[in-house]
Amino acid sequence: MQPAGKTRTDLVAALIEDDGSGAVDVRLALRRPELVRTLALVEPLLSTLLRDAGDPLSDECRHTAESFVHRARAGQGAQAWALFLDHRNGPGTRAGMADKARARFLAQTAEGFLSNPSNPMAPGDCRRVPAQTTIVRGGETTAPDRRVAELLRDAIPGAGRMSSPTRPEELARIVIGHLER
Repeated sequence: MQPAGKTRTDLVAALIEDDGSGAVDVRLALRRPELVRTLALVEPLLSTLLRDAGDPLSDECRHTAESFVHRARAGQGAQAWALFLDHRNGPGTRAGMADKARARFLAQTAEGFLSNPSNPMAPGDCRRVPAQTTIVRGGETTAPDRRVAELLRDAIPGAGRMSSPTRPEELARIVIGHLER
């Protein structure tokens, strides 16, 4: 146990995240590279890379984000999350989730959602990621997610080959292989 108020600086992490957390992990690898040994990014939400690359898919991401925020701020949180989750994962995704999972999403705010489009990261930033990185995108992912994965693969020096698992077991195998490198 550490005394309250103290921070450990000798911890090195293997960060394995998906969606919005992946953007946070890349930022941590840039700001505190000594803390991040390795990154496995699974469909990270980094739509700002599309914008900065001038990719027309950026408009799709912006529209989805604006629609989400409009609904959430109008008190329509369930509809906002249905729009977002169904857009990213296919129609009926939110409806098919367990009540507990839907409640977790509903507890998140529009402001939290806005952290992705306001992320200041640019493709040039990604070129400075020193951590060993593997980028994973789903086999049935959206066009923006495919393009973000390509941009990251091209920007992060030595980034591992993109994989497209369609089942959880495949993803687990990819991540374990990444950690064993």
